[in-house]
Amino acid sequence: MDQAMGPWIITRFINSEGHPDDWSDQANLVCIILANDDGEIMTMTSEYDTYPTFPGGEPELQDDYYEFIHETIERTTGCKVQITGGEPMASTKMWWDELCQLTWCYRGRVVGTGHPTMKQEDTEALDGLRANFMSVEDTMAMLEGSEPETEFAQCSKERDLYFLRMYVEAVAAEKSTGS
Repeated sequence: MDQAMGPWIITRFINSEGHPDDWSDQANLVCIILANDDGEIMTMTSEYDTYPTFPGGEPELQDDYYEFIHETIERTTGCKVQITGGEPMASTKMWWDELCQLTWCYRGRVVGTGHPTMKQEDTEALDGLRANFMSVEDTMAMLEGSEPETEFAQCSKERDLYFLRMYVEAVAAEKSTGS
């Protein structure tokens, strides 16, 4: 995997031709690694996927990403969110075909006693997506052990592993400084 533009971003090219500035399609994604009081993190799993992902979505260009995460998590899972630090902890950039995907990852925690339950009226619930909490170690093992079938899915797996490692580093740094 190529590292570029500082330690906080992964750049990955998939079936790409031409220069990224020439491309017109861009997808912006936002996700969050969300911990509960037990230190477990929320993952989204599907009957169709072999690995967990982190909750989030694709905001409109004019959306405030900070607010988007709050609204999306509460709407889809019923959980209230407190974002740690207010800024994304990491971001990635991937290109494939004619599309550039930028993903920003926040970290935060569930406020109160929320337990994720996908709301039946939500499209994700109808598509078989489930939210649950897993230990960081189990999430890491599940991601590392997965075998995505497409190159895009493999890149998504690498992205999520990168985000999870950045999360582990941020939590460790926070504990060492007593913040």
